[in-house]
Amino acid sequence: MANKRSKSQKQMPKTIKVGDRVVLHLGPKDVFAEVVEDRGFIGKGGRQLLGIRRLGVSPELSEPYEVPAEELELIK
Repeated sequence: MANKRSKSQKQMPKTIKVGDRVVLHLGPKDVFAEVVEDRGFIGKGGRQLLGIRRLGVSPELSEPYEVPAEELELIK
């Protein structure tokens, strides 16, 4: 059986990868984070989900959480 992907998965380039630094815009605040896990295209409608961990916070206090890739901006 062929592996079928939705149209959105074929068109969405994988530009953010594990280890990249990103910013998540939450209202008036920007949260700077590092991508720690690529969960793949498992979100609603085939969206790519990424696990991120906040920067500037002790690893013991910063739990990773999942965010859709389109909500993140890559820091260059």
